[in-house]
Amino acid sequence: MLTLEIGTLKRDGTRVLSTSAVAKFTGVAARTVCMWIDSGKLKGFRLPASKHRRVIEADLFAFCEAWGMEHLIR
Repeated sequence: MLTLEIGTLKRDGTRVLSTSAVAKFTGVAARTVCMWIDSGKLKGFRLPASKHRRVIEADLFAFCEAWGMEHLIR
């Protein structure tokens, strides 16, 4: 199992990841992660007044399970 070392912890303990962190974890380009988010395949959000996107760690894990990437999280 790979570990996610890059991320920001919110007050409630939720880890929020950048598209580059998600890309590194899944082995794809950051632009691919952006396309997954924009197409609705991966749940993510844009930062206010910015084009940057973020993904909650639990949503990344759900995405991996749904799209046959379980080996990354087990």
